Order: sequence, then C-alpha cells, then structure tokens
Amino acid sequence: VYPPIDYQTVYAASMTNSHSRIMNWALQDKEMKFYLYLRSMENMYNLLVPTDEALQNYRDPISWAKGKSQRRIWAFKYDETKDNPISIDVYTVNENGQKDKLERTITDKPIIRNRLNDICDRHIVVGEMDKEGNMSGYIDNGTKSFAQSKGGSSIKIQGSGDNLRLMGGGDIEQGIHPAQIAHHPTTGQLERYDADNGRIYFLDKVLQDPISSVKTILSKHSEYTDFYNLLLGNS
Repeated sequence: VYPPIDYQTVYAASMTNSHSRIMNWALQDKEMKFYLYLRSMENMYNLLVPTDEALQNYRDPISWAKGKSQRRIWAFKYDETKDNPISIDVYTVNENGQKDKLERTITDKPIIRNRLNDICDRHIVVGEMDKEGNMSGYIDNGTKSFAQSKGGSSIKIQGSGDNLRLMGGGDIEQGIHPAQIAHHPTTGQLERYDADNGRIYFLDKVLQDPISSVKTILSKHSEYTDFYNLLLGNS
C-alpha cells in the first residue's frame, strides 16, 4: 500500500498540525506552488515552519528599512470560515521594537502572498541525497555554522539536535534571540519530524532577513575602507 505523496513529503506534518495553519496554507497555495517543489523525492529538504504564534511578530522588511517612525510589525491571522482565510493585522512599533497600536488590516491576497512567498523561500534549506537514497545536510547535525536558504539568504546555525538555534540576518542585525524548535502545545514534545525526503522543524520564531545591504555595512566600518573603495571603482 502506497500512501498519498503528500503524506510522504517533508511538509506532511504541517498538514495535520493545528498550530501551523498559516504556513500550511502558504505551502499548499496553488499560486505559490511550494508543495510541488517539496514533492520531489529525489531531493532532500530541511523545512523550517514558524508556528502561527511565531507569525504574530513578523517585522515587515520594507517598513523596517524606512526608519524607526515607519517600522511596522505584521501579525498573520487564519480564519477557516472565510473565503480568504489569511489576513494581516499591521501594528505600529514602540521604542523597544515591540508591537504597539493596531493600524490597519490587510486582506489583499497579492500582498499576503508576496510576504508569505519570501518567508517560505527563507525557511527552506536544501540538503543532499546520494544515489543510494541516503540523506545528509540536516541543519541540526552540528556540522555547519551557516546555511543558505532556497531564497538565497543566510541562516546562522547554533547547537545541534534538541538544542538547535537559528538566526536570520535580520535577527543578527537587530540583536534578536534565536529561534528554537517549538514544543507541541499538548504533549510538550519538541516538534521535529522526519519524512521520506527530509526533515521538518516547527520554530517558535520567524527568521528575518536583514535590512542593511553589504555596501551599507562596509561603509560603516573603517577597517574595510580600502576594500570598500576598491568595490566602488571609478563610479
């Protein structure tokens, strides 16, 4: 008996998890099509899934890059009774970088998909599978300090196994505590599951991209002045 392909894949656990409804919607969305990508049984994936609670504190990178007065935190919501189950509450940010006042609610699907597409791209790390079907490149095996996501962003890896800690470039930039493997709300067990083509990790925080470019960072450090000027060339 062969189970349906969906239940053999790395995203299978997200389909039955009651506190990953937002990411499951994004992975199953027929326009973004991540489920087709993750169905490949010839590849191996580390799938990082921020829980619904984690997605209540998404630092919108566009507003964050505009400066303190423009920064906003987005809280994704899921309501299965609506035709469009995903909406986003947009909050202003206080001096401590935390949610302050509710400003508006976004229901525009293209905007929602735009951000969820970025989040999914940043939370997939491709591993390796040899000709015999043996998989390697798990981010929790303690052999790597950094990994590159499907979307090309860097993820900092600390610890291994149950003590895995992950940070996106934006988390490093803002001094945010690393994400950890989430605990199941009922059993209290760490939520990390193996599948036929990889491993899924439910995270207690969403990994954030940086808002400063390499050029900006280099320009702020005098020890890189010569290299920075070299990169500028004759411009």
